[in-house]
Amino acid sequence: MTDWETDNALTRPLGVIVAGVLLVLLMYGVFAWGSALFGGNKVPPVAKQSTSQNAPPQPTPTNVVTETHDNPRINIRSLPRIKPETLRNVTYATVDGRDLKIDMYLPDRTLGPVPVVLWFHGGAWDMGNKIDGMYPARFLVPRGIALVSVQYRFSRNATFPAQIQDARAAVQFVRHNAKKYHLNATRIGAWGASSGGHLAALLAYADDDAFPETPHTIAGDTDRSANTISTRIQAVCDWFGPTDLTLAIEASKTRPNDWRVRTLERLFGKPIHESMEIATLASPITHVSSDDPPTLIMHGLKDSIVDPDQSRELFAALRAVNVKASLEIKQNSGHSFVMPWIYVRVVRFFQRELGPVKAVKW
Repeated sequence: MTDWETDNALTRPLGVIVAGVLLVLLMYGVFAWGSALFGGNKVPPVAKQSTSQNAPPQPTPTNVVTETHDNPRINIRSLPRIKPETLRNVTYATVDGRDLKIDMYLPDRTLGPVPVVLWFHGGAWDMGNKIDGMYPARFLVPRGIALVSVQYRFSRNATFPAQIQDARAAVQFVRHNAKKYHLNATRIGAWGASSGGHLAALLAYADDDAFPETPHTIAGDTDRSANTISTRIQAVCDWFGPTDLTLAIEASKTRPNDWRVRTLERLFGKPIHESMEIATLASPITHVSSDDPPTLIMHGLKDSIVDPDQSRELFAALRAVNVKASLEIKQNSGHSFVMPWIYVRVVRFFQRELGPVKAVKW
């Protein structure tokens, strides 16, 4: 046998293996391409809907949640790069001698009065920055929805209900100055993450008289008439916010040194075992009623900071009184959302609930 024949005999099995692997990869690629093209990897609906256009939508059962995975077909680089009109550090109210600020991200003013969403950052009510609103604005503004990112007082300087009073003052500022900024005062939403999600939900569900009247002076208001403006909103998205703060009181009996207990003691300004009344008042789930706005709740299944059951219980409470609500549990997420497709999901929710506007399509 020649040297060439020896080499050929040795390499022939290897060539067959390589060819087989390439064939398998090719078949997999064709299958994956076809699957994506014809609707593969779609998340099944929570509840089967009627095919009749006139049939009312079926309510989502309270024991069913949507569990979704990352969608690779949505890429932030493919989104339109529209630079919003950005107004930073706008004073929206003054309280106790301190000016409170917002950042405003506004669509093209030729669109006319546009819906607006207030963004509340997270940070355990005691840290964080309104600059976080830049990222959600990146998704909202191209759809013709303004975003107002709210800085609220931290618990180290002002105990509850200061934070929700700040949130309400921000709504009053937006309504009072809607014409100036080309905003629709009747189409306001709220969106927040973690403690910001708590504030967004509390803003959505608590009645105007649930808390003492805001002691703020609303910017642009010369006769304090803005303080009587309603703070009701028309849609809310809660990202993994705590919804029942009374649970921490029971938990503190076995975990008195847990950081969550200390966080709430700082927020309430008193020991946790003395806080049942204020914890009840501060819990969004306490204020749920049938006239609450449409709600989108999103929570990571792997969240180790706020138990996903908090979102499940809020969802059940909303559905029990027939509030339009959706709960989405993200199977691979923890106490944060970074994937662009999740933001797109929220924007579509607000676009549907706050009304369509002329804007760039994705």
